[in-house]
Amino acid sequence: RDQAAILTFDSRPRLVQDFTSDSDAISHSLSSIAPGNTGAALFDALHVAINLFSKAPLQNRRVILLISGEHDHGSDASDAASLIRGVSLGDVSVYSLTFAPPKKELLNRLWSMNPLAMTASAMRKNAAEALAQLTGGDFYRFDSEKSFEEHVGEMSNHMHNRYCVAFQPRDPEPRSEEHTSELQSRQY
Repeated sequence: RDQAAILTFDSRPRLVQDFTSDSDAISHSLSSIAPGNTGAALFDALHVAINLFSKAPLQNRRVILLISGEHDHGSDASDAASLIRGVSLGDVSVYSLTFAPPKKELLNRLWSMNPLAMTASAMRKNAAEALAQLTGGDFYRFDSEKSFEEHVGEMSNHMHNRYCVAFQPRDPEPRSEEHTSELQSRQY
């Protein structure tokens, strides 16, 4: 039942394999990936990935495994704000593996306490990590083939071990505030 699509990007995104459950097609697509240019249109690629999910049934879990550097360099069709909206509206979880070493950055100014501004600020610092945190995914850095394989295994376990919390009211009919107070006083 699981399906995967393969999307690569450098200065522009490219769909290598549309959604399929054929593991041979996925393996072939992964082995056919060639190095690209020095661009990193991360936001554009994620928008294409999110739009691919529009073909999937709504009840399917939507997960992006992002293997990239930490920053966007060169997206021209997407920005951080539209990407945040896209992952939220698309109900997408992002699991990120980055290969850039962490950089120590000093903050020269106090950032706004507005959650959207803080998220946009985090997206500028490390887009892959911010998206993973925002969407309930995981974030890891790797510096060797061994650590890459270990983190992929951990992410795979996390992706398949999930639960859903739901709320169902006793009385789904909307009531006026006065009627709700009356019902609450009778229940206590």
